[in-house]
Amino acid sequence: MKLLLKFNLVFILIFACALGAAGYVSWTLLEKNAREEIAQNARLLMDTALATRTYTSSQVNPLLETQMKYTFLPQSVPAYSATEVLHQPFQISPGVVIPPGSYRWTRFRTEVNTATKRPWVVDFAYRWGSFYDGTLRQYQPGLTMKPSTHVAVALQMERDEGTLPTGRS
Repeated sequence: MKLLLKFNLVFILIFACALGAAGYVSWTLLEKNAREEIAQNARLLMDTALATRTYTSSQVNPLLETQMKYTFLPQSVPAYSATEVLHQPFQISPGVVIPPGSYRWTRFRTEVNTATKRPWVVDFAYRWGSFYDGTLRQYQPGLTMKPSTHVAVALQMERDEGTLPTGRS
């Protein structure tokens, strides 16, 4: 065999070994990352289920105890409650990032308005409560003018003020 052919065979053998090693390392790393991601998502789902069960058991069920004697209420089932799950950090505003996790919040609302049968209606709603791992307040004033029974012109506004441990939004 000629020297050039021997060099080519050696280079092909080295290339094949390097390609096999690179493929093995890549496959191992991808499998490890996939397992870690699956485990992280499973932990997140378990945290969500636990938070939902705890909230329903401690906050909702005591309020529904009397009614549950007479009829089934779906609010007593933990999965009925709403949750927000973030799988990755969420930047809500510059410098304010909400970390991944399972979030549940309780919101309250009060509303006042003048009689809706009048030509001018003034209303105001105020909402407050938890928001991710902080608090949120919402102000909603409104003014409605009814020049006729078929036409209504409404002007509404909403202001949200949130406070999170990482800053103010």
